[in-house]
Amino acid sequence: MQPSSSQDPYGSTPPSRAAAEPSSPARRGSILVGAALIALVALGLRAWHLEELAATAHHANLSFLGDAAYYLEWSEKVAGGRLVGPNSFYMGPLYPYSLGLLSWLSSGELVVTTPSGLEYHPELVLWVQAIVDTLSCLLVAWITLRVCGPWQGVLAGLVAAAMGPFLFSVGLVMPSTQGLFLNLAAVALSLHAARTWRARSWL
Repeated sequence: MQPSSSQDPYGSTPPSRAAAEPSSPARRGSILVGAALIALVALGLRAWHLEELAATAHHANLSFLGDAAYYLEWSEKVAGGRLVGPNSFYMGPLYPYSLGLLSWLSSGELVVTTPSGLEYHPELVLWVQAIVDTLSCLLVAWITLRVCGPWQGVLAGLVAAAMGPFLFSVGLVMPSTQGLFLNLAAVALSLHAARTWRARSWL
């Protein structure tokens, strides 16, 4: 018996593009509602966390947190045009370079020199991290939706939104939030490329 035209010689059926996309406007609408709910919960919890954090001694003692101070001072050097120093990188450069761009866009307000020494103002960094982490929660939902289904995706996104380690990392000037987002984005893009069966999706 000859194999049908819809199957390859090995009997497997390549997934169609339609199978990788939401099947109806109603389903797309429910997915958008779920995404909005995840974003609202995630950003709301992170805003509450940062407001509570601002009322503690954490910000006042930020200069004693060696890594945070190091990243902020490095970002100011990058914002000032010192893109490469005389020595090899002691830590990964992506995070401080990102902070350097943020410092440049905010007119260098992350570290301020005063007569008593350096003052650190990480508030802008933490709020940007809150937004990035909210996007990470949406990526968790999207990945789970593609692998398991819509309601599982919403549930996974809400769990990520309320997960303690995610919230804790948002309040620190550390590359954890950025690294998580980039890893999830890589997984999402790889999953999309695998489902579409298009070579250009891997580029």
